[in-house]
Formats: sequence, C-alpha cells, structure tokens
Amino acid sequence: MTSIAQRIAPSCILALLTLLWIIPASAGSLPPGSAVRISDNNADGISEAPDVAAFGSKVYVAWRDTRETPLATLTYAVYFASSDDGGATWSANRRISSPSWDGYIDYVNVAAGPDEVVWVAWLQRSCYSSSGGGECDGETRYNDVRLALSGDGGATFGDVTAWDGADGGPPDAVALAVDGVTGVGYLFVQQANGSGQDMVIRRLDLASSTITDVTVSGGAGNGKNGDYNGPLRSVAARNGRVCAAWEDRRNNGIYGACSTDGGLSYNADAAWSQGAATQPKLGVAPDGTVWLAYQTPDNTILVRRSTDAGVSWSAPVAVTLAPLSRWYDLTVNENGAVAILWRASRGFFTDLYLTTSSDQGASFSTVQVNNSPESVEHRIPALTTVGSGASTKAVMVWQQASGSEHEIFAAVAVQDDIPPTAPTNVQASAGDGSVLLTWSAAGDANGIRGYHIFRSAGVNGPFQPINALLVTGRAYRDVGLSPGTYFYRVQAVDGAGNRGPLSAVVSASPTVGSGLSGLNGRIVFAADGQAHVRTLPGLGAVGSPLTGQHPLLSADGGRVFFKRSTALMARTLNNGMEETLTQDGSLSGEPFGVSADGRRFVASYRKHYTQYGNPAGCFAFEPRVFVAGSSTPIRTIPGIVAGEPTLSPDGRWLAYLFAGRCDNLVSSVVNPPQLCLRHLESGAEKCHEGGLRHPDFSPDGNSLVFTAPFSGQDEIWRAALGADGSLGAFVQLTRGAVGEISAEPAWSSDGSWVIFQRDVDAGAGEDWRLFVVRGDGDSLRALGIRGTSPDWAGGGPAGVNPTLTERIYLPMVRR
Repeated sequence: MTSIAQRIAPSCILALLTLLWIIPASAGSLPPGSAVRISDNNADGISEAPDVAAFGSKVYVAWRDTRETPLATLTYAVYFASSDDGGATWSANRRISSPSWDGYIDYVNVAAGPDEVVWVAWLQRSCYSSSGGGECDGETRYNDVRLALSGDGGATFGDVTAWDGADGGPPDAVALAVDGVTGVGYLFVQQANGSGQDMVIRRLDLASSTITDVTVSGGAGNGKNGDYNGPLRSVAARNGRVCAAWEDRRNNGIYGACSTDGGLSYNADAAWSQGAATQPKLGVAPDGTVWLAYQTPDNTILVRRSTDAGVSWSAPVAVTLAPLSRWYDLTVNENGAVAILWRASRGFFTDLYLTTSSDQGASFSTVQVNNSPESVEHRIPALTTVGSGASTKAVMVWQQASGSEHEIFAAVAVQDDIPPTAPTNVQASAGDGSVLLTWSAAGDANGIRGYHIFRSAGVNGPFQPINALLVTGRAYRDVGLSPGTYFYRVQAVDGAGNRGPLSAVVSASPTVGSGLSGLNGRIVFAADGQAHVRTLPGLGAVGSPLTGQHPLLSADGGRVFFKRSTALMARTLNNGMEETLTQDGSLSGEPFGVSADGRRFVASYRKHYTQYGNPAGCFAFEPRVFVAGSSTPIRTIPGIVAGEPTLSPDGRWLAYLFAGRCDNLVSSVVNPPQLCLRHLESGAEKCHEGGLRHPDFSPDGNSLVFTAPFSGQDEIWRAALGADGSLGAFVQLTRGAVGEISAEPAWSSDGSWVIFQRDVDAGAGEDWRLFVVRGDGDSLRALGIRGTSPDWAGGGPAGVNPTLTERIYLPMVRR
C-alpha cells in the first residue's frame, strides 16, 4: 500500500540538493563568530545602510542614522565607528556629518588608505534647514555628494561638497574606492546627458592636491536613467588598476571600463554582463585580476573574473541558489580570494551567507553567517577583509531589523586559503563485495572537517568521488562492488572547506560470495497480499501464508504481528492461533511498530479536524502508542500527519515521518517529510530533513537503518542515534545499479545484519526482491525471493567493524 510519505513526497532529490549546497565543498571560511552590535543609539531612531572598509588591522564602518531626530525618519546624519582589532570590538559611535547638512542622506560609502586616511562619501539628496527650500549653509543643495576625510584613523573628520549634482536631476547612487597602495581616491558619480547619464570617475589625489574627471561611459548618456536611484554602480582600485561598472541603458545590462594608469585614462567601455543585469560589484586582487558580480532579473548573483583589465571575462558562475538574493557585497582579500556576502529571503525572514573562492572561481564554498530568530530581518550587508595568509578574516556588517529597532551588527569569520596535507598510511582491505579503507589523519591549522574518497578502475585514473556524504572519521567502506581490482585515493577537507592533495594510490580486489550458510532464524515478508514466513539458511516455508499487511516478527521469531483491515493482529507460529491486539476504524494503512517485548505498539490513526473558514477541515494521521489488549493509547501526538511510525526496542523512542500538521487551527504540508525522533518520556524531539524514510531501530537501540537518497537514488544507510535524538556516523550499506533502488530495511534481531528489498527492474516497472547485507555493508546476499516489507528474527556471525565513522551533520528542525 502506498504510504503517506509516498503520496506527499514524490521525490527527495531536490530537497537534498537544497540542503547540501550550504555545506562547503572547497576553499572558504570557517563559521563566523557571534554577532557584535556596533550602533549604540539605545534604540533611539534608526541606524541603517552601513558600509565597511579596512586597512591593515583597522576596520571602519559608516552608516546613516536618525537618532537625533527619531520621529523624523528621513532626517539623517552620518555616523561612524572603528575597530583596532580586526572587527572583534568597536569604538563608541561618533557623528561625522555637519549638523547644518542634515537631510535625506543616501548611499553612505567608506574607504581607507595609507597613513590612517579614512574617506566617507554619501549622497545628499536634499537638505532640511530651518529656511526650507532644501538649503544648506544658505545654498540650495540637491543631489550633491559630500565627502568627509580623516587623517587620524577616524578620530576627527572634516566634510566638504565633493560633487555638485544637478538640483533638478535624478539622484546619484554614488560609489567610492581608495587605492590602498597609492592612496588615491575615486568617486564614481553621474552627469545628466540628454535622457540618460554620463558615468564619471572623479580622481582625488590628496598627495598632489589634484582633481581629475574622466567620463568612462561611451556614447552620450548611456548610463541607465528612469528609476528612483539612477544607475547603480561600483568602483574598485588596487596598485594603479581602477575599474568601474554600472547599469547601462544598452540591453539594461552591466557595462564597465578599466584603467591601468591609476585612473588617468580608461579603455573603451563594453558589456560585462550577458543580458539584463543590475547591482554590479567589483574587486581587484593583488595580481590585478578583476572580479565582477551582478544580479540577474531573478536576483541570482553571478560572478566573473578578468585577467586583462576587463577586456575579456570568464563564464559567469552562479554563487547563490536561494531565491530573492537581494542586497549583497563583494571583496577580494590579500591572498586573491574573492568573497560575496549575500542575503536570501524566505518570505518575511532573511538569512545571510558568505560565499568564497580561492581557486580563481573554479569552486565556491558557502557558510551561513547568522543564526537569528526568524523575526529578525537582515538588510544591506557589507563586506571587507583584514590580514593575509592563514590569519585572513572576513568582517561582515549589516543592518538588523527587529520590529521598530534597526541596528548595525558585525561578525568576523576566518578565511583560510591554505589547504590541508594529504592523508598518509592509506590501507585498502578487500572484503565480500566491499573494500575497507583506513588512513592516518591529515593536518591543518584550522582542523580537518572530513575526507573525500576517490575510486578508479586503473592505477592512473581517472579517479571519481564515490562518497555521497563527507567522511569525518578515518575509515570508509566502499560497498556494492563486483569482483575485480579497484584503486583508491583519499583527500582531506579542512575546517574552512579547503581541499588538500590526493593521497597515494592503494588498491584491493574484493570477492563476491553468494551462499547463505551461517545465517539463521526466520524472515517474514509480504507478497500477493499475504505474509509469508521462511527459515534460514534453507529458506523453507513455515506454515501457510496469512492474510495481512506490514508483517513483523517477535524477537524470538515465534509470533508474527500484522495489520488486517482495521485491526492489529498477532499469530503464534507453532500453533497458528491468532489474536486481535487492537481494533479501531480509524487505523490507517501505514506501517506500524512494536517494542522488543511485544507489549507496546505504535500506529497512525486518522482523525478529522474542523477549522474556522474551512468547512471541509483536514485529516490528521496521529501516532498513538498503546499496550496490547487495550484500545486506550498511553501516548498520542495530536494534530500531525505522520507516516511509518516505529518504536525503539525499549519503547522509549518513537520514529516517524512528519508530513504536515492538521488541527482545529491550521493545516500544512511538509514536502518531503522529515524523519522525527521523539523521546516518549521527556517529550524532546528532533526532526531531520533530507528524505530519510523507513526507519528501523537496532536491537540495542543505539542506531537506525533507513532509506535515503544521499547518493542520488534511494539506498540503505545506517546512523548512530544520539541521546538527544541527533543522528551521526552515517554509513552507506548498499550501492545498486542506477535505477535499482533499495528500501524498507530492518535489522536482524541479533543486530548483525540488515534485510531489505531492492527493485531489480531498473526501468519504469517494479520487481522487488529481498536481500541481506552485513551491518557494515559487507557480504551482500540475494535471497532469491520476490517480496516487500521484510523482517528478520535471527542473524548470524558478522564481525561488524565499529570504527566506521562516515558522518555528516544534516540540517535539523526543532519543534
């Protein structure tokens, strides 16, 4: 019978990919430390729209703030804070804009250069003076760019008008950059030309007190005009290479131009995006490589690189997979690694992620920055880096909104661009249809996150990765092998996601057995609407089949528990006597579970709930735990849609698939369902995403076997059960041919083996056959029986290797 999980979740693969993309696969950052609040306005007014810059170990943040006029939310001043320890702690806030220039301020930029010179620029959209008319200091001021300069690391500032914008023209989305080598500043502004804008770089050389304007956009008025912000733009400079990018009217794409003489002249502008795009961001690496990011119309962030000052570009690479990635920033550190801090929207909630690459964009790694409640929104992220080598850190700043409070926060993450060493002492031991690999630990300053395993049919390769999940122990069993010789190499992944060199090549030649000698006990399975019992190793029949579904054996193999219509039944095998354990018209067609002593049972029951505004209501499938002979449950989880409930041998843990909620208030669907583990005494519960299904507890209660699509199709996996309901030490037990999926695993009662079903028809049809495999993935055997829903009372000698520790920490949901 089709389960609730199958009806609701046609595929788990997409959900798995959604989960795994945030797990670092290549060079990147360690998870950031705790967020630190920078703004100190005591919740008076709004602190918002920050920018961040660094020089050496000093970090500077500037933003717009309404704390002095909290009721007038469009009357802003510019505020500033600094850090002398790489962003760990921050100075008191100080105002840097002149009071006589308070008004509508936008696009606050901060940059830093040699000799503790700090630059802060912003757009003065208008002024709000007592005389009215948008006057500041007696003059009408609209769309001007103000520039505040400090020569003492931000202790004091003086501000001036750096660009006199058109009083009646569109607003100017100003951008600012400072060359950290030469100290020259670059102000990116616009000048109206016909129905569009000319894009102008104002070069400010403090050493020679010279100002030079260069129009970087070709043609007349090609800068995009027509929205509230004007064309958004970016400018970056390092060691005389200056590049500018902007939103252009030509194809509504990103255009740009670069200078190799310190901004005195620029090459001809050209299209830098492939089609329509917005919000360009630029960075220049120490070797002159130019990095460009922009957003497509669906808000995906694409990244490209150029090694020839913008003349040619690499193919664009998408670095964000979540929807609505509005607002982001880009920087390039002293090691040449690029980093993008971006925001992903989930309805009204938002998360921040840091994506990095240190291999010239060949691969990217992503870590989540924030771990805030869903009621918190993150806006306008800004990014810079401090330090170099292994001590490089990313400093991330953002506006955090919670209710009416808007504050500036920061967090720091170590950027490790140094790969780990190769694993040593790699050994390969042949097994029965498997190869066991072991190795000595690799080394890295920031620790080892895990290992990847590569396999080849020849000593010279090509080597392909075979582990579906990152291996965090120092052993791995390759399973589902045919006879032959296999060659392996192991690769370490450090705490920041850097991949090290491959180990030396090792090989092993497994054999494949087929006999069932040594196996014992009874198995039960479903076929043709009946339950059948066989004995091992000869697979002789035990009595006549019985009519029922989802058969289970008692631990001693003497009784069969099964579902018949609306009743749970038991049959004693030596005399054929049947008894009704419980009967209820609301009993669902889902599988059920039984404790090792055969006294406690769990099953799903259908219950109808009515809801206000929804006359039809909804139907829950509630897990109920009861004692044999009683129809009164001793435990019930009300108002949920649950499938495949089962009990641990001691009856204290309940495992089930959470597929949705249904009660008098709400109804919802979770697709794919989550595997939930609930402690029935404490009520503690942890739910795991990723498409895990068909759970079965080991006889000692310390682990689960289940079906999961981690490798691209459903296979049998094992995981250790933590005291809090967490899962770890994931081990793959089966690997079938493409299309030959495995399902419905069950432990043998001695805990040495697992029995399961495999669809041996790789096509559209189904041909389920029964197999057994040792609890570590060795010694796969075909039983030659067509059937489903198997169970096994018995087992046989196994020698399961307890050192196998293939672990991955899957996202977990608490309810």
